[in-house]
Order: sequence, then C-alpha cells, then structure tokens
Amino acid sequence: MDESIAYFKGVKGETTKLTVVGNVRVSSVKKLQYFRWSSHLHKLILANYRRIRRAVNRMVRRLLWCLIAVWVVLVWVSNPVHAAAPLNSQPSMVIEWLKFRVDSAQRDRYIAIDNEIWTPALASYPGFLDKATWLDPNHDDEVIFVISWATREQWKAIPEEDLEQINQRFDTALGFGYDLLESKEFNVPAN
Repeated sequence: MDESIAYFKGVKGETTKLTVVGNVRVSSVKKLQYFRWSSHLHKLILANYRRIRRAVNRMVRRLLWCLIAVWVVLVWVSNPVHAAAPLNSQPSMVIEWLKFRVDSAQRDRYIAIDNEIWTPALASYPGFLDKATWLDPNHDDEVIFVISWATREQWKAIPEEDLEQINQRFDTALGFGYDLLESKEFNVPAN
C-alpha cells in the first residue's frame, strides 16, 4: 500500500505529521498503527474467507448438535417412563420364570402332574400370587412356567427342604426325566 508522509506547521508553531495511506489520511502514529493492523487483518480475512466461513459453519453445526443432544436428554429424563425410580421403591411383583425340556409326547402329562403337585404346594406359601404355563408353538419339547410372587423375600423364604420334598413327590409321580433349561427372575415395577 502506498504511503505518503507530509509535515505541516501548525498555527502555534508546532509541527504536525500527516500520513496518507492510499486515499486515507491518518493524523497520528496510533491511528496509523491501527490502520495498518486493521488493513492487514482485512487482507487476511479476504484471503482466507472460504476457510474461515467453513470453520464458522462447522462450529455452528457442532453447537446446534450439542444443543439438540442436550434437549433430547432433558426430554428423555423428564419422561416418567425413563425417570429414575426412587431408591427405596419396591417392585409390586416378582416373576419366577422356568423353562423345561420335556419329551414332546409326554408334555401334556408333565403339565397335568405339575398342576396337581407343584401349583397347590406353592400356593400354600405366603406371597404366592399366580402360576401360568406357556407353550412355545415352535418347540413342542419345551414348557415354560411363569410364577408370580408378591415379594422376593416371600419367594425365597420357602425352606429348601420343602422344595426338595415337593420335587421328590413330583419326580415319583412323573416317572420320566426332564431338564431345567433356564431359570430367570424378573421384577415388575409398581405403577
């Protein structure tokens, strides 16, 4: 950039320096330094305009994604289905889930003897709510029992000796073998 310097004698006899940069007059050194700096910055911005614009766009997009993520988390947490349950909440029910493999020809007999022996025996203990039998149409050799208990403590309070005696009576009445494939426990939360 072309720069011209001229000195003028003021009315009171002082000398004033006047710098002309391009078509712009700058009357002091500070203004000249500022003008040179801003002119240099302007040139940098023009030279790197596309790169700066892309960087700003990336930052804006990232900020928007962060805001969206925060909004999603806040909505998810405020939804009562996903809100954390109180620490001292008790489930309204506990499910005992048992899956057995039985010879498909003997499945109906297995279910009938189970209903005669196990169901009344379990129903005599406090906390027993219900027992359901599920049959998988794709596996004729599997039987699933879903036993509902009021609390886990009541379910686990059944003496082990009583369970062994019931199981011996059941095995004697049944007269053929079976396998326990899976045993699970589920909590049903209170509404």
